[in-house]
Amino acid sequence: SARSYSSYNTRLALPENCEMDKIKAELKNGVLNITIPKGKVESKVMDINIE
Repeated sequence: SARSYSSYNTRLALPENCEMDKIKAELKNGVLNITIPKGKVESKVMDINIE
C-alpha cells in the first residue's frame, strides 16, 4: 500500500504558568500527543476592611 506524507505547522500561545522544561511530544501510530504540564498558580489573597 502507498503512503502519503505531508507536513503540518502551527503555533500555540502558552500560558505563563506552564512548565516549559517539562513539555513532551510523542508520535505513536501516526498520532502526535503533546503534553504541557501546568505549574502551580499562586492565588492572590487580599484582605478588605469593612466599615
